[in-house]
Amino acid sequence: MAAASALLAGFGPGALGATPASAPSPDTEATPVAKDGCQVGWQQVAGDVLSAAPCDAYKPDPAGVPFSVDFFAARFSSESNGYAGGAECISASGDPAGCARTPVLYHYVGATRRWAKVPLPAGGPGFIGALAYIDRDTMLAVGGDGSYPRREPAAGAADPAGGARVWVIRGGSACELGNGSSCGSLRDGMRGLTAVDCSPDGSGFCVAGGYRQLWMWRDGRFVANYDDSAGQPGFPGAASFLFRVRAVRFNPDPKDSSVPQVSAATSGCCDANPANDAGAIFGYDGSTWSPQGFLAATGSTPESFYALTITPASASGPAAFSVLATPGGSPAVGGSPEPNSRIISSNSGVGNSGQNAFNPLYFAQGPDLLGEFAPRVSGLRLLSGDGDLTGRSEIGVVDSLAGGAPDGFMDWAVGVQTASGQGMAYTTTQRGTFKPSPFSCPIEVTSVAGGVTNPFYTACRPDATGAITQTQARSVYALPSYGLNSFTMLPTGVGWAVGDRGGILRLGGEDSAASTTQDSSLPSLGGHKPGALSDGAPYDGYRPLPSSSQLGHVPALDSRALLRPAAAQWVAAGSPDPNRETEFLPRNQQVTSIVMSRDGSEGWAVGGPSGGDIGYQFQVTTLYHYVGGRWSSCDPDGIAGVSAPDPACASLAGLRRYKAADGAVRPVNLLGAARIPTESGSDPSRAGDFEVVAVGTKYRFGTGPEMDTVLRYAHGRWSFDHDAMSGID
Repeated sequence: MAAASALLAGFGPGALGATPASAPSPDTEATPVAKDGCQVGWQQVAGDVLSAAPCDAYKPDPAGVPFSVDFFAARFSSESNGYAGGAECISASGDPAGCARTPVLYHYVGATRRWAKVPLPAGGPGFIGALAYIDRDTMLAVGGDGSYPRREPAAGAADPAGGARVWVIRGGSACELGNGSSCGSLRDGMRGLTAVDCSPDGSGFCVAGGYRQLWMWRDGRFVANYDDSAGQPGFPGAASFLFRVRAVRFNPDPKDSSVPQVSAATSGCCDANPANDAGAIFGYDGSTWSPQGFLAATGSTPESFYALTITPASASGPAAFSVLATPGGSPAVGGSPEPNSRIISSNSGVGNSGQNAFNPLYFAQGPDLLGEFAPRVSGLRLLSGDGDLTGRSEIGVVDSLAGGAPDGFMDWAVGVQTASGQGMAYTTTQRGTFKPSPFSCPIEVTSVAGGVTNPFYTACRPDATGAITQTQARSVYALPSYGLNSFTMLPTGVGWAVGDRGGILRLGGEDSAASTTQDSSLPSLGGHKPGALSDGAPYDGYRPLPSSSQLGHVPALDSRALLRPAAAQWVAAGSPDPNRETEFLPRNQQVTSIVMSRDGSEGWAVGGPSGGDIGYQFQVTTLYHYVGGRWSSCDPDGIAGVSAPDPACASLAGLRRYKAADGAVRPVNLLGAARIPTESGSDPSRAGDFEVVAVGTKYRFGTGPEMDTVLRYAHGRWSFDHDAMSGID
C-alpha cells in the first residue's frame, strides 16, 4: 500500500522534530508507523478512496454509494443484516466539502452482499446520527435537521444539529415521526440526536441522546425527557449535564446490578468556564439518572468521550467501562497539536504498578481510571470504537496463539488522520513488545501427556532480525478510504466502519481478502527448465475422484444400451488435508458426520477433537468440504498476505481456537450434522438447494454464557444460528 505509506511518512518522531527528516522513523508502540490495514482483514466495499492502492484491487464506483454521501452511523443485527446512515448532498453535483445535505440510509443484505439505498420520506435538510435495533426486524434511526456535529461549537454558539428527526425502519421501509405520521410524533423541544441504543432483551425500551438531553422510548414512542434543568425528578445530577451525548449503551448483562441499566457518555466541550470541560458518564438504574464519576482528569487526556463499551463481568474480572476519549472542540488556533485520542478502561486489572514497569502505554488516571491505551501518532483523531472479544496479544520470544479473554478495553477504534483526511484504525488487541528476545520459538507448551514440560523449547533458534520485528508496532493501521466516523462489531468478531465520501469498510468475515501485494524480500527465482516429474504412482489412491472431460451431444436415454452396474465398492476419494502440520502443531481430527447434497455434487464432513493424550491445544474443529469432485479442508483463517479465508467457513474461525471460561483451549467438536430437506418445503424452486444444520459442543460469544453450538449452512456459507443457540436450555 505504497500511497498509504507515503501519506503516513510523517507519523513518526520526525513529524515532531525529534529526528532529522532523512532519518528512518523508529517503529515501536511508543513511536508507531502505521501498517497496511488490508493485511489484517480490512476490506473496502463502497465509497471513494484516498489511497492509490486500495485493498484487494477495490475499484471505487459512485454508481453504488455516491461519493457525496458522508456516513455517521452503522449498526448490524447479524453478519447478513445491517444499516448505515448519514447525510448526502441534496444536489447530485454538489461539492461534498460544503453542500447542503439531506438524511440518507443504506441497507446491507448478506444474501446479495450489496448495499441498497432505503427511500426516506419527506426529504428536507438534516442527517442520521445514530442507529439501534428495537428488535431483530425493527431499526430506530435518529438525527437532526441541521448538520452533524463532528466537533462541538464554542461556548454560547447555536447547536449545529438543529431539531430532532427520527425514523422507524421495518422490512427495508422507513417511516418518519412527525405530525400526522402513522408511526407517531416527536415531542416538543427535541434537539438533534447523536446517540441511541435499545435494550438487548427485545422489550422495545430505547434511550436516545443529544445536546444536554436524554429521551426515553417505550411502546413505540418517546415518553420521557431528562435534560440540564435543575430540580427535575429522576435526575439529581442534572447540573453536571453540560454537553452532548455521544454514546448510549445498555448493560449487556441485566443480572449484574453493579452496572447501570443504561449508560450515556458525553463530550466535554465547550463550556464558558474551561474548567468544566470534561467528558462524563451518566447511569440509569431504572428510575434515576446519576453521574458515574468517570471523568478525564489530566491535561494530556482529551476532554470528550465519543464511544463507550461495557464488558460484562466474567471469571477473569468484574464488569468494566471502556471509553474513547478524543478532542471534541475546534482545533487550537495556530496549529498546536491536540492531545492524542485514548482508549481508557475502568478495569483495575490493567495498568497497575506491575504493568507500568513493563509497558509505558499503560498508566493510572486516578482512583477509577486505571488503564489506558494511547496511540502515539500525531494528528490521529479517533471517532468511534466497539467490541471487547479478546485481550491484548503481544509478540515476544514465543509466538502466542491467542490474546486471551476480554480485558475491559474496546478492541478497535476508527477515525481520521487530520492532516491528510485518510481513514485510520487502531486496535488494543495486538501490541509490539518492549522486551524483545534474540530467539525465535515456534510455540509455548506448558505440559503434555507424560509430564514433559515445554518440549518445543529445544526448537528455539537465534534470530538476528527477530528482536526488531518483535518491537514493531501492531496497533495503528492506515486504510485506503477517507476518514471514518462510526464502527460497530458483532459478537462473531466481524466489524463494519463507515465514513466520508461513501466509505464502507469491513473487518473480517466473508468480504475480507488478503492483499495480493508481493513481499519484496522474497528470493528471485531463476528461469524455468523442463524436467521429468518424480513417480507419483504411490499417491494415486489419494488423488481426487476423476471427472469426465468429454463435452458434446448427449444421446437420448432410449437410444443407449442398458448397462448392469457392477457390485458397489469403495474407491479412494483423496485426502482432504494432505498438508496437515505434524511436527509442532499436530492437528488431530475426527469425522463424526458426513452430509451430501441430493445429487451428490457437494458435501460436508464435520467433527472435531479426538481427545486422547495429545491434549486439546493440538486439535481443531473438523471442516472437510466436498465440491468439484474432491474433498478439501475448509480454511476459515487463511494466511495473511498469501491466501484469503475460505468464504464457505470464514465465519467459523472462532470454533478452532475457542477457549472455555476457565481459559483452557477447547476447540468445538461438531457432534452431528443433517441435510435440511428443502424439497419438502412449500417453495419448489428451492428443492435443489443444499442446506445443512450441525450441532456441537459448548461455545460462547465474547463473555456471554456458554451455549450448545448450532450452525447452519445455506447459500454456500456457514453461519451461527443464534436463535437456535439461545433457545436451547
